[in-house]
Amino acid sequence: MKRILTLLSFVVIGTGSLHLSAGVPTIKIVPMSQELRDQGASENTFVFEDFPLNQEFNLCYTKVVKVDPKSYTKMDIISLDENGLMRLNRGDKYLFYAVDSVGMANGERVTYRCVLPDRTILAETSYIPHPIHRESRDKTFSVDAELISLAPLTIYSIKYSGLNENEKIHLISISGKETIESDLYHHKDDSHNYLPGVNGKTGGTSTLEATRSTGDKLKLQLKWGDAVLTETLKSLNQ
Repeated sequence: MKRILTLLSFVVIGTGSLHLSAGVPTIKIVPMSQELRDQGASENTFVFEDFPLNQEFNLCYTKVVKVDPKSYTKMDIISLDENGLMRLNRGDKYLFYAVDSVGMANGERVTYRCVLPDRTILAETSYIPHPIHRESRDKTFSVDAELISLAPLTIYSIKYSGLNENEKIHLISISGKETIESDLYHHKDDSHNYLPGVNGKTGGTSTLEATRSTGDKLKLQLKWGDAVLTETLKSLNQ
């Protein structure tokens, strides 16, 4: 995983990645200021709150599009000092640690962990770098799709917003030459899984259409299988 660091030389000490107070260690992902982004910084940065000072920990991550999504990969050894600076891999100190979204699949969640040498987990957070969100034609409802599995089956978690409790929506799924129609009754905070794969195919793009009784509708196009990998590799070369 590529990472981009903002050097201390052009930022002010005390406004960076460490917040001190008595509490449970927390890692957050927050937007970089527009000023720093205009200077070439990444879109987001990590903020470490209530971490023990001068104590080394490993920053690790995992994600869906990975050989083993259940295993965490080590990124860097970090320790934080009293001035809000972080030492990386026992070397130079920095004020910001950028959150890199290059090479992440659309709708994929990335989880980060801060782990002590004895394997104690200090803190954990996750986010979706490239969310999949669509609004309906008349903007009366919307949908979010999260890629929760790639192999052996591609699975998306689908969640609707703006619908009435127990409202019926009509779904049409088109993947390859297969068309499946069904009805779904909406319940607040519920989601449903969508498996777009086609027998005998290794990847492609599916279409999921949802229609309310009012006639308002929305449409999602979702990659699955090898097509997810192809799209992700293209983003690395841009």
